Amino acid sequence: MTKKTVGTPWQQSAAVAILLICGFVYAARGYYQQQRDLHSYDFKTIYASTRCLMKGCDPYDSQQIFRIFLEAGGTSDDLRPFRPHEPVYLPSALAMVAPFALLPWGPAHLLWLAVSTGTFLLGVALISRLCLSISALCSSFAIGFLLISSAQLVMLAQPVQLAVGLCAIAVWCMLERRYACAGILCFAVALVFKPHVTGLVWLYFLISGGDYRKNAFRILIATVLISLPGFLWASAAPASSHWMREIPANLSALSAPGMTNDPGPLNPDVHYLANLQTVISVFRDDPHFYNGLTYALGAALAVLWLVPVFTMCPSRERDYLALASIVCISFLPTYHRSYDTCLLLLVFPAFALLTSRGQRFRWWKLAFTLISIVLLKEVWAQFAIHRLAPFLAGTGSLQAWQTVLLLRPAAIGCSLLAVFYLASFYAAMVRERRAVRELAPVAV
Repeated sequence: MTKKTVGTPWQQSAAVAILLICGFVYAARGYYQQQRDLHSYDFKTIYASTRCLMKGCDPYDSQQIFRIFLEAGGTSDDLRPFRPHEPVYLPSALAMVAPFALLPWGPAHLLWLAVSTGTFLLGVALISRLCLSISALCSSFAIGFLLISSAQLVMLAQPVQLAVGLCAIAVWCMLERRYACAGILCFAVALVFKPHVTGLVWLYFLISGGDYRKNAFRILIATVLISLPGFLWASAAPASSHWMREIPANLSALSAPGMTNDPGPLNPDVHYLANLQTVISVFRDDPHFYNGLTYALGAALAVLWLVPVFTMCPSRERDYLALASIVCISFLPTYHRSYDTCLLLLVFPAFALLTSRGQRFRWWKLAFTLISIVLLKEVWAQFAIHRLAPFLAGTGSLQAWQTVLLLRPAAIGCSLLAVFYLASFYAAMVRERRAVRELAPVAV
């Protein structure tokens, strides 16, 4: 597929203006709310754990990291980041945060916000560049909507913002075949911070063959090399030498019934989880049942995804649709919170491709994508919980299907997008096969 500019000059200019405005709103609103309410909530744990490791204490003990956080100038106004079992980042990620942890809390979290937000916006700009060359206005509306509805990433100073920004930069480098070394390093750091978010994106490049596979192996080597210092550092320190037992123990405790990672109905915050277990657990709250069924469905979707990946000829169309499909599928089988879905940024090149074809349905595709994104956001979850659910329940309780549709919005949104882009991938495969048959010489 050759790259060409689509749309009149005013459409291109309007698209860029929309993205610039939405990017400004994203950063400004996120920073304001961060200062006012959330105070870089999600950065506190990894910052304090890293500083604790630097001072020779246990980075996976909540009481010890809270003490270190106070010593660094932090306040005790919000103890949620220091609840038991909260520290779960691998030592490799702690080592990457070490330059920030050298600073007191005040300048450290501001520097982190600047670096992570700037990286994410750079990733958005590069992916937008791919999209605007295909379908300018529709793409700018969709990406802009994702931006202004994702300001929570800045409010929380969530590390996934940095990881997804780096992943987007790396994907652009891989697709454009430019700045290979920078792309490899960016992808490696993204995998260090959030392997469960960016891992399946890397898998696509690994199985695609050619230069993609070579770079995927280089990314793997780079990931191992930059992870080793953190692993060796934590293993050598007496207080943290048992980190390989502590991290699984903390993760297991966080997934216990009623805890923050529990996909079952006992978790009061289950509506913020995007994995499919949250839906299945409504009908049977048994981890063996909902985990087994979710893994089976995830494996089936992955196998279905592999068919067009291996049968279609290498092209931008295959790249875009394969990435869009696997991004959406990746949220379903394993633990993901709603803010992890900012990885949907990688869906928009495929979205642009689909909306550039068939003017009749392009705005329906835009509406479908925007509605699905709305379901992933905290604002919709709060509206459903406090407005819709009480209205529908009346004096009784919601039925199972009502609970699923209203109170599991993130999982429903991810499921809708996964089905839509996987179906679009198969449609592209069928079109390609038909074109090949039509071009094949007729046997005499």
